[in-house]
Amino acid sequence: MQAISEKPVTLAEVTELLKKRQKEQRDGAPLSYEQQNTLDYAEKFAHVSVKDAAALRKKLEALGVLNEKQIVKLIDVLPSKEEDAKTILFQGGFSVEAEQLKQVVVLCKEYR
Repeated sequence: MQAISEKPVTLAEVTELLKKRQKEQRDGAPLSYEQQNTLDYAEKFAHVSVKDAAALRKKLEALGVLNEKQIVKLIDVLPSKEEDAKTILFQGGFSVEAEQLKQVVVLCKEYR
């Protein structure tokens, strides 16, 4: 199988995609082992709904300093402390100003 494209998605979106796939399975066949484990994980650790994830994504994108992978990770983790957000954002050598970091945490706290 060859990947056509790649796009980071939140755990909430993973849950929705796999539940949709589960309903579309022919002959009521179950999801594959990997898909079922992924669905179980996503259901357990997704902190927000797909609707809330989309709303938070728009707010984080509006800051204009984060890339798509960082936004998805922030939505999945919903950091409540600046140190936690800084750890997520620092991956890949990315740094963000203190004021922007505060804004990120405030936005994430709205959805906790």
